[in-house]
Amino acid sequence: LVQKVFQLISILPEQEVPEVIAEKPLYEMPEDADLFKITRGDDGSYHVTGRRIERAAAMTYWDYEEAVMRFQNLLEALGVSDSLEKAGVKVGDTVFIGEFELEWSE
Repeated sequence: LVQKVFQLISILPEQEVPEVIAEKPLYEMPEDADLFKITRGDDGSYHVTGRRIERAAAMTYWDYEEAVMRFQNLLEALGVSDSLEKAGVKVGDTVFIGEFELEWSE
């Protein structure tokens, strides 16, 4: 079957593929998209704000372990984890990312 399909394809006339040139990129990531800010609440909690990280938190399905792991990977990739640790976060501390309350863990 595969050989027959290959034979049929090989006898088809070649078609010219039109070149698509966009005048400007379809989407450009804003320079400040990865920026975030960490503040401390009066109760000792940590608050992380930033466009990309808050959006990722809002789009995460917290009931699925794979989604939570992906979010943790994003925290590391954006440098949020390192910054929180430098700010003094410890296991068990409360961290708010946008509207989402998380308990910090390893």
